[in-house]
Amino acid sequence: MWQVMLAAAVAGSGFFAKRFLSTTTTNSDDPNIEADTKCDQSKELQQQQQQQHLTTPSKPQLAIPLAFQSCNDCKSESETQSSTAVGDGSIFMFSSPVSKGGTGSRFGSKKSGGNREGFKTSGIVSYLCICMAHINICLQRLAEALDAEVKSWSSGKEANLHALLSTLQYILGPDSGWQPIPLTEVITSAAVKKAYRKATLCVHPDKLQQRGASVQQKYICEKVFDLLKDAAIITKHQYRNVHAHHLFDKTPHGDLYSLNSLIASYVRNNDPLTAWNLFVHIHRIRSDLNAYTFTPVFGACSSLSNSNRGQQVHGLMIKLGSNSGIVTKTALIDMYSKYGQLGDSVRVFDDMGFKDVVAWNAMLSSFLRHGFPVKALRVFEAMRKERVEFSKFSLCSVLKACASLNAKRQGKQVHALVIVMGRDLVVLSTALIDFYSGVGYIDEAMKVYCKLNHQADDIMLNSLISGCIQNRKYDVAMSIMSAMKPNVIALTSALVACSENSDLWIGKQIHGMAIRQGFISNTQLCNILLDMYAKCGKILNARLVFDQMPQSDVVSWTSMIDAYGSHGHGCESLELFKKMGEEGNRVAPNSVTLLVVLSACGHSGLVEQGQECFALFQEKYGVDPGPEHDACFIDILGRAGRIEEAWRLFHDMVDNGIKPTAAVWAALLNACTLNQDVTRGEFAAKQLFEWEPTKPANYIALSNFYAAIGRWDSVDLLRSIMKDRGIAKEAGSSWVAIASSNEN
Repeated sequence: MWQVMLAAAVAGSGFFAKRFLSTTTTNSDDPNIEADTKCDQSKELQQQQQQQHLTTPSKPQLAIPLAFQSCNDCKSESETQSSTAVGDGSIFMFSSPVSKGGTGSRFGSKKSGGNREGFKTSGIVSYLCICMAHINICLQRLAEALDAEVKSWSSGKEANLHALLSTLQYILGPDSGWQPIPLTEVITSAAVKKAYRKATLCVHPDKLQQRGASVQQKYICEKVFDLLKDAAIITKHQYRNVHAHHLFDKTPHGDLYSLNSLIASYVRNNDPLTAWNLFVHIHRIRSDLNAYTFTPVFGACSSLSNSNRGQQVHGLMIKLGSNSGIVTKTALIDMYSKYGQLGDSVRVFDDMGFKDVVAWNAMLSSFLRHGFPVKALRVFEAMRKERVEFSKFSLCSVLKACASLNAKRQGKQVHALVIVMGRDLVVLSTALIDFYSGVGYIDEAMKVYCKLNHQADDIMLNSLISGCIQNRKYDVAMSIMSAMKPNVIALTSALVACSENSDLWIGKQIHGMAIRQGFISNTQLCNILLDMYAKCGKILNARLVFDQMPQSDVVSWTSMIDAYGSHGHGCESLELFKKMGEEGNRVAPNSVTLLVVLSACGHSGLVEQGQECFALFQEKYGVDPGPEHDACFIDILGRAGRIEEAWRLFHDMVDNGIKPTAAVWAALLNACTLNQDVTRGEFAAKQLFEWEPTKPANYIALSNFYAAIGRWDSVDLLRSIMKDRGIAKEAGSSWVAIASSNEN
């Protein structure tokens, strides 16, 4: 495809070159004089360019392929595009050996001596290079855009031929001649084969040539053809496992080992729903299920939303007496942990007789997943007492727990244990770098990296880059980036650190680099980029990133709504939320979206609108509000002076069986402070201190409450208590790092 397009471009360039040559020879009375004149002009142009190059400060440039180094116009055009309104990414660029002297000297007028035709040949070749360079840049831009479109369509279903066939119309477009096929019509193997044949005929290169398809259509169809072919191979292998023409009709006659393998293959290919449907069908017609059947099913259930599935499968496993395997119970621990039911995970773990290292590791991950690093360290201590041999995963999990607790001494002890046990540092070094970076020991992280003797991979380098930026070692981070090939994860990690540190200048440079490398189509990177601009106060830049995203998800919409709300633009937040709920966006809000919408209404005093959204989420989207939503809405009512409605909402929450959290009591205390509700305010403060007796913010909130009602003696008493207990108020700060030399 590329060779054909370039050949056509070169042929067209050759035609114009001939016209150029004939024009120069026929319109001049003396070709030699004209050649001399062109030679003098060429030399003068070279001298001007060299003088300009000497007087102009040099700027690092991206390396350009040798075949296109003579095209300075295209090069400057590429630089201009990537540096508009964002950083130019120059801190990531490598210096290029491109000559600044132009193209005339490359094809050697000096070497041609007295041959005047050499100048004409040089001009033709230079013209061809310019044309080819322009064509190459256009083709590269087109290919990047089309690749992003194909990747967005096929993401998550590369190995699922059924899903590819049922969504083919979204990538081919209405002019392709393809008739959409619903997913329900490609269930059986015969239907899949028939649809596959139709699809391959529609996107086959020969058929496209006959239809006179455009270059874009040919390129997309070529990619789609390859994707369909790869998915067909995987699907054919899956059907071969059950030796059937029709999957669900023949499964009862297959042996259980093959059926278990088929369920496991669906789970490995990220298709949990198909795995679940197959399990349900097998269960209806067979009763000889074993532990090897339930193990992959638990993995499928943990990826599905409804927790009742997993509980029902657990009950069925107990009923059939297949709950004795260690592997199955380990999968059960992981499933309950991912459901958020940590207590059930602990009970399954305690009921196990013999526990291998994998079961212990599953328990470690469960506590870390739910934010209990202290309990994770206790599990590790229990492993040591039981003389369980630690695995690499065990040590990585303990390092994560130490980083969460800022436990520097314990983390160093784990590092020493790694060295004493002779573990492979190449595997554990990423966890060590994360730990040392998290506790502020970036020099120790660099030592871990340097001792590997250039054995580091991209994952380790990405971790080191993130740690350097988090600890404000920008020069080291950029040095590492310049020595490696940029990737999405590295840039995303760097943007997260810039977002947390509100470092606008570095964030702009990373944005420029993402544009140059073609990573701007990555949704996760764009989400972090949007968040970075919002936290740095650049709300217009954040909206520009949001509008230009090729594919936005619920995180994108929620982040943009939150950005408007945190900057006091409550009306814009509500407008964007209404747009999110319109048909065609195909993005449904979740509980986090409700929280940021309520927060936006609270910051802007939009009480009625907040109340409408509170009811809309339950009626239209089926999102049940939690304690955090109630706390946010109580805060809205308190700020509006509607204290009775705030307490009425609190009582309704208690009557519905929702236990108030510390955030709810804090919101009630703030509402009582604003409305000088003394009796109920003291009651809320008492409940708040039972939840969080050592949090400095609670002391400050109670002090503000006593100050609002004029009880200054209680304020002084609270200050004395804080001093005696060593509770210090956290210092507030608000700053944005801006390099003055790069800002107007």
